[in-house]
Order: sequence, then structure tokens, then C-alpha cells
Amino acid sequence: MTFLLQLSTLEEEFIYAAEFGDIPTVQKILDENQAFNVDYHDIIGRTPLRLAVGNEHREVVELLLDRSNIANIHEALLQAISAGHEQIAETILKHPKYIDVKRENKRFGETDYFFNTTSEDSPFSADITPLILASERNQFEIIQLLLLRGDTINKPHHYYCNCQECSNKLQFDQLRLAKTRLNAYKGLASGAYISLSSKDPILTAFELARELRRVAKVEKYYKNEYLALADQLSEYLVKLLDKVRGHDELEILLNKKGRDSDDESYELLSRLKLAIHYNEKKVR
Repeated sequence: MTFLLQLSTLEEEFIYAAEFGDIPTVQKILDENQAFNVDYHDIIGRTPLRLAVGNEHREVVELLLDRSNIANIHEALLQAISAGHEQIAETILKHPKYIDVKRENKRFGETDYFFNTTSEDSPFSADITPLILASERNQFEIIQLLLLRGDTINKPHHYYCNCQECSNKLQFDQLRLAKTRLNAYKGLASGAYISLSSKDPILTAFELARELRRVAKVEKYYKNEYLALADQLSEYLVKLLDKVRGHDELEILLNKKGRDSDDESYELLSRLKLAIHYNEKKVR
């Protein structure tokens, strides 16, 4: 990233207008300067788009998206999700330029971002996707929009997996691999993500909690974080059962068989046994 040591008068006027939501000035400069580059940074690395997102100037964001490069658009989307500016995040996600880029990525195959680098001032690592970030923050509307478009969070390979992909990543940067794995699990362990993506949220949460506790036993960098995620899932399960209406519905949920069932039959207290088996002691 190249920071401009000194902005031109026009650039100063434009970035100020973007920061404070001066729509007429932003529109005027864009209309009168068709070749104007909006992707420049000030001395501390802020772009007009980033400032507009940070200050929730949605109309300005809409004006800037057509002229912004995809790297800055992606960064702005993560920024909006992180800050909880869901309307702005939706504006970016629904913009034709973002949709076209995502469509091309899916057409040629999604890129593995593990080996990519991010800008020096970005608070987000290269592996953080909009869906992972929105899931961490339980932003239902954003998660649903992304899922409807076909986005998913890929479950990490087994901790001791020695496939070529995992071997390359381990050799490249062991700590980054551990952090990437943790980020993916943070998204997968989101109550909002499970609720919107799983046909059987209770069983999904049980199985994922068990998996997280297994990883915690062998993970040398983030053991406490994995245990915290498992506890988070326990709380999620308790909240799910709290929403059950009446004894009959609770009995159906607790008695439903797991993934090996091929029929609609029910086994007495199989779900409660499953909870005990998965060490989910909070589920009663």
C-alpha cells in the first residue's frame, strides 16, 4: 500500500466530503472528474470509502462503489460487518460490482486465501471471509444473505491431516495455519450460523462441541479459545431447549435419533444420551 504524503486540493476536498457525508460535493467531484481515482489513501492509510463506511454514510458508500477497486470494496465490507453497520454491509453485498466479482470467483473456483497477504493497516487476516465475520458476530440478516448466495464456511481438515494442502500450509506458517483453523471454527460455532445453515441445529451443536474439545486437547496455540467455543455451544443448546413449547415438543427433540437413523422412528431419550455422550452437561 502506498500512502500519499500530500494530497492534492481535490483529494483533500473529496476525502473530507466522504468522511462527513457531504453527498453533493462527492457527487459533483465524481461527475466533473470521470478519471478521478477514489482508491487513494491519506497519510494514515484511510480511503474515502473506509471513512464513509466508518461514519455510516450509506449514500456516499453507494456513490463510491462504482469507482472503487475490489480489494477496497472487500475491506469495506469486512469493516461494515465488524462495526455492525448491517445496512451498509447489505448495500455492498447487493452492489453489481461485488456480485460480478463473486460470480467470477465461483465460476473459476474459490481462491484459497491462506497464502495471500493483506494490507499493513488491515485488522483482518486474509482468511477472514464476510460469512466467517458475520457469523462470529451473529448477524442473522447478513448470514442469511450470504448463505442464499451459496457461501459456506468450510470445516478445517483434521488436526493431524497430512494431505499436500495441509503439509504446505504447515511448512509455510504453522501459527497462521492454527489461526486460520480457529477463525473457521469461530464461524462454524456461531449460533446464528448453525440456526440458519443446519437442518438439525441440536445435533450439529453436539457434534461440533465434541470436535472442538478434541481439538483443544492437541492444539498448542489456542486451547482455551477452543474450550470457550465449546462452552458457547453449550449455552446455545440451552437457549434452543428453552424455546421449546410444551412437554410433547421437548420429548420429540430429545428422543430424535442422530445421523444414522434412516426412518422416522424415535429412541427413548436418545438425544439426552447423546448430550451425555458429548459431555454437554448443561443440557438437562
